[in-house]
Amino acid sequence: MRTYIYCKEKTHGTHTFYLNYGDNDYFLFNQSYKVGVNDFYSKGVILEKSMQTSLAHRDFGILKTMEKLPKYIKFIEKEEGIYVMKNTIEKSAA
Repeated sequence: MRTYIYCKEKTHGTHTFYLNYGDNDYFLFNQSYKVGVNDFYSKGVILEKSMQTSLAHRDFGILKTMEKLPKYIKFIEKEEGIYVMKNTIEKSAA
């Protein structure tokens, strides 16, 4: 099952980020609008690529977003009882 991270422009000047896992969308966080971030995440990015810094092409906005993602995803995993990050899946299997 593929997991995606995507964003929508909720109101002018604000991005809303979601985690898509299975048939469910989970709210992650809001942040101010950045064109580079919109271009990268608006169509959806596979979870593994969503935090791969080499794909940011030195765009500061994308890099800062990539830094935020792990802690919000871990929170959603804990709250919803799902396992999407590689290290969490490995821990649950042990």
